Amino acid sequence: MIEPPGGRADPSRFHSTRDPLAEALRFLEARSGGRRPSALVSLAPASDWIAVAADRLWPGTTIASLQADPRFRGLEQASSALRWYPDTPSRIRDFLVRTLEGRLDGGILVVEWRPTLARYPAFAGLAGAELAEALRFLSAARNSERFWARRWLLNSCRNFLRIEAYSSITPDTRPLLLAAAGPGLEAALDGLADLAGRIRVWALASAADACVTRGFIPELAFASDPGAWNLLHFRIPERVPIAAPLHARLPPSVVEAGRLVPVELGIFHDAPFLAALGADPVRAAPHGTAAGSAASLATALGVSSLVVAGVDFAADDLREHARPYAFDALDHASKSRIAPAHSKAFMRVASGYPTRMDGRWRASRAFEAYAGVGLPCPVALTLSESPASPASLPRTTMANARTLLGFPAQPFSPIRGPYRASASAGGRERKLREILERLASDLADGLEGLPPGRDLPEALRQGLEAFCGDRASEWLAERARGTATPALTAATVACFAVSMTEILEELLG
Repeated sequence: MIEPPGGRADPSRFHSTRDPLAEALRFLEARSGGRRPSALVSLAPASDWIAVAADRLWPGTTIASLQADPRFRGLEQASSALRWYPDTPSRIRDFLVRTLEGRLDGGILVVEWRPTLARYPAFAGLAGAELAEALRFLSAARNSERFWARRWLLNSCRNFLRIEAYSSITPDTRPLLLAAAGPGLEAALDGLADLAGRIRVWALASAADACVTRGFIPELAFASDPGAWNLLHFRIPERVPIAAPLHARLPPSVVEAGRLVPVELGIFHDAPFLAALGADPVRAAPHGTAAGSAASLATALGVSSLVVAGVDFAADDLREHARPYAFDALDHASKSRIAPAHSKAFMRVASGYPTRMDGRWRASRAFEAYAGVGLPCPVALTLSESPASPASLPRTTMANARTLLGFPAQPFSPIRGPYRASASAGGRERKLREILERLASDLADGLEGLPPGRDLPEALRQGLEAFCGDRASEWLAERARGTATPALTAATVACFAVSMTEILEELLG
């Protein structure tokens, strides 16, 4: 909480005594440059004439006001603003993530009311840092969706065409070690070395090699990355099943041999493809990281204790990942007399992890966006010693982790199957066309039937990005501002049929 300075609570003293509304209108017009934002964030608005002016200039715009003093509560001018105060239970970051979600497409205007901020300097520093963290997280999530949406759809289609059989997983409450590929995984596995083969282990695909090398054969590996480089991580024993959403990039050895354990992570097109295969996937909450999605899966299956290793969100000196790691070979493959592998690693880490932290640790902008989120598992504990480890993820000692993981339990595998896919390979292409046509038609109907306003169902947003891509950018921006015209909506609806033809041609020729 920011301690307010002494004196009476009178927010009006930070505004013009003659015409505070005219002052706020001039201020917003100058800051906006004539553009209409989809959301406004105001720092320390005191009496909040800024919100009144925003309501007049841009009716319906989302307004988030961050007050510097809790004593201003109830003394502001009436407006549509949603407000945070220093005695609000939630962090500024969390308040902004909730308030601004779905508003990035139309642009967010951030303004500071300097007369108040000058009186509350501690608040200025806190609010600026929390705002930057919220915008980094929202931007990272939105940019990922924009960049990967079409690839997610294509991966799902290709996996659907190739899957011959699949497996399933049953609920299991036994304690579990979740291994991610951060550099701290090495020390964690060394501390548990005598328990290898005696405890349950799930590994992200990128961490499986490090686990297997040390004698920890995973009960399950988890993969969610849609990029082609994900294939390099599948140096995993063939007896290890792979939990993955249908939109992940998966090798033939997984999708054709019954090793795939389907997971549904909320991408709009995965459900109809899995239903056509006869699969009943485990449903987990989507997350910005593979570790978060894996933790969500463990939670959905009822795990009683989850010990996490390698979720460090930082590099340890020059080590970005636990060894061995698939991409390390690239440094050695491209080394030369004037660019040795060690130098290449140094240059990559120094530029990618510019922020020095305690000890040997270095942080990166990319990880900072997700470090504040934690993991979606209420029983998760971490062995990480990284100062970038999420504050919401409680730390535990090696002794306590050994006690939790070594709790006596009858060994058994929760994996069932494989089961043969119900859709025949011969009719798979026809079924693919039917699913895509239905998806495109439902999305077009959903777009045409949207009521006026700014809100947009997440499935419809995903569908626009997957089918229409850049062709939907203008409509998404105008929708976020509340100014999408019927003509623009009709033009965007028409792109679904064109895009479906393009997708089918790319997949089937």
